[in-house]
Amino acid sequence: MQMILISDADGTHSEYSASIREGPMTDLTTAHRERLALIDPALPEQAPLPESVESGALLTVDGGAAHVEIIRSDLDSFTAVWSADEQHVMRARVQHPEAMAALLSRWETHRRELPEPDDELEDVEAMVTWPSRDIAMVRPLRRAGFAPKTVVALRPAGRPAPEGNPEVTIRSLTDEDVPVATRLWLDLVDNDQHFLDHPRRPRAEELIRESLQTNERRYSWVAEHDGVVVGMLLLSTPEHSAWMQPLIRQDPAAYLGAMMVSPSSRSAGVGAALVSRAHRAADDAGIPAISLHYSASNPLSAPFWHRSGYRPLWTTWTRSLRRTG
Repeated sequence: MQMILISDADGTHSEYSASIREGPMTDLTTAHRERLALIDPALPEQAPLPESVESGALLTVDGGAAHVEIIRSDLDSFTAVWSADEQHVMRARVQHPEAMAALLSRWETHRRELPEPDDELEDVEAMVTWPSRDIAMVRPLRRAGFAPKTVVALRPAGRPAPEGNPEVTIRSLTDEDVPVATRLWLDLVDNDQHFLDHPRRPRAEELIRESLQTNERRYSWVAEHDGVVVGMLLLSTPEHSAWMQPLIRQDPAAYLGAMMVSPSSRSAGVGAALVSRAHRAADDAGIPAISLHYSASNPLSAPFWHRSGYRPLWTTWTRSLRRTG
């Protein structure tokens, strides 16, 4: 038995005991890489799992291994707006679907040996992010109770997309636009929660306003129709998108962090006009790719982003462990 540390949002740690099986990861990672390269050449090369860990645990099965850990969200942070209070995360390397099924079973046994989540945590979920085109893993994930939640989609530079409504004016966001852009982004957050099902964070409005005020204005736009702002889009430069880079082969890549059109102006080419402007800016800057997230179960998101030149790269599968809010 070894004492394992759970990293808390405030930098403190909780301890629990778990059995850890260690072994060479290089051969497994090589087989994992070769398998995924055949499935989707756009995926980045996967790093080997560590031989030992200070946080979480290593689980091994025939043909697979995983690093599992618990991540607690800082509920005052920007990322918490779209995250569960506590995430039980598995990062796996597998050679075949049977290994994935065995790892998911081993992980469930491992979680049952842990202390119950703190009472104040409303929203706890298990999470696995996996290549979208690896359809062989869909069955073991579904049978273990997981469902697709979000998708990372990628658009390589230069890929064509609809231009949008020419009667819509796309211009850079100004200080005067921040209040209406904040409301639009909050509407996006509220709309996403139909699918993400996380608690509304008390600081969401404040954090969104700060992001709008600090994002580079040359990559922040609003859509205006008849003198009224009806949409907004924010693109983060590669320098501010490094947290996404491990998921993207193209380096550097920008990240499209928010795009929202008011409900009364949807299906009128406003979103396409905003996205077209962002694509031109990124292409002109020589940025090789743009990534974004969308909700897997949102009936509007996938069709829109696929028409706009994006295609699924990674899917995050989740299973609710506690939902009290």
